[in-house]
Amino acid sequence: MPRLGGEPTVGCVNTRHLVILVAASFAFAGCASKAPDAAPPGPATTAAPSVTTPPASPVVTGAAVSDWCALVQKLTNQSGLMVGTHFISPLKETLDQLKVAATLYLANADALNDPRLPPNVRAALQVQGVYFQALIDHNFATDTPAPAGLKEAGDTVGAYEVKMCGFVFDK
Repeated sequence: MPRLGGEPTVGCVNTRHLVILVAASFAFAGCASKAPDAAPPGPATTAAPSVTTPPASPVVTGAAVSDWCALVQKLTNQSGLMVGTHFISPLKETLDQLKVAATLYLANADALNDPRLPPNVRAALQVQGVYFQALIDHNFATDTPAPAGLKEAGDTVGAYEVKMCGFVFDK
C-alpha cells in the first residue's frame, strides 16, 4: 500500500494514503443511512414456525464482482486517479483529483453499496466513508479528523480490489 514517509498530509493521513483510500474504496455503503437497518431476527422458536433464520449473506461472485469492479473502475477513471485498471503513480496525483474522487464516491454510494460484499470489506468502507464525508464537510482542511482504523480500512479495501478486480497500484 502507500508509502508513508515524506509525503504531504491532510489531517493525520498522508495525501498519498488519502488518495488511495478514496480511489480504492468507491464502494462506501453510505455515510448516513437513509433508513434505519432492520432489527436482527430473533432466534427461531417452535411457537412461531413462520419465523426462520435468514440465509447467510452471499459473497459477491461472478457477474456481481464484475459489475462492482466495473463501476469502481469507471468512477476512479473519471476522477483521473486510475487509467484502465492501474491507479496512477502517487507522484502524479493532485488534490483536485482527490476532490473529484471523494465527490463521485459519495454521490454514487447507493449504487456502489453491494450487500454481498464480505463483512470486513463493508466495515472498512464504512470507516472510509465517514472520513470522506468529513473531508468534504471541512473543505479538505489539513486538520480534518480521521476516524480510528482508517489506514487498516484502506488496506482491507485495496487488498479486496487487487484480488477481486485485478486493480494495480503503480509505484
